[in-house]
Amino acid sequence: MFRLSLSPRRLLNAAATALCIAGATPAAATEMGEIYIAGFGGYALSDDYDIDFVDSSPEVDQDGSATVGIAVGYGAWDDIRFEVEGSFTGADAEVGFFRGDIDADIDEFAIAFNVYRDIALIPDRLDLYIGGGLGLNIRDFDLEEETDILLIRADADPNNLQPGDIVDEVITDGGTTLSFQAQILTGVAVHLTESLSLTGGYRGVFVSDDNSDDLPIGSTFRSSFEAGLRWTF
Repeated sequence: MFRLSLSPRRLLNAAATALCIAGATPAAATEMGEIYIAGFGGYALSDDYDIDFVDSSPEVDQDGSATVGIAVGYGAWDDIRFEVEGSFTGADAEVGFFRGDIDADIDEFAIAFNVYRDIALIPDRLDLYIGGGLGLNIRDFDLEEETDILLIRADADPNNLQPGDIVDEVITDGGTTLSFQAQILTGVAVHLTESLSLTGGYRGVFVSDDNSDDLPIGSTFRSSFEAGLRWTF
């Protein structure tokens, strides 16, 4: 008859073997001198903002949007890394004009330089990352129909316009803006193999206003919740 013998010595040997196998899983944390490439995608929520046409400020109500990006980075020290990142965010929006709301498509392209610090929560397995970045943001603002914007006096009543209240009239179907961007980033990285990590985290993005004559868009803040992969060479 077959009999399984589990002596204390065999149990200790089995436990030691299991620990060695578990400990043999290599870490994917970026070390000094290493290069990595990362990609991410997520969902973004933006605050409302204005289009500041003198005394007429249509409000932009931007819907939740998809965001994707790619980055190339370098481990400067064992816990500090630098990266250059490019990203795209596309959203639908409603713009409130005097004559009613008009739908709009908003595409944002951004390039940023980021600095991160990695903090080991479980050595070789799980890291917390915190970072920040600065860059440029291009917003392509496309109204679904051409509209005229009335520029009125600051003391005028929009609901009861009088002769002389209208200062000028602007006809627009959108435009492109260039703005400064600053962001904060935090999340975790789970090291799956020696080279591959799974990431998930939060990104807060501030986009400054653009005072161009064609489309003077106000500043806004956007929150993104993202997941991605990072490959270390």
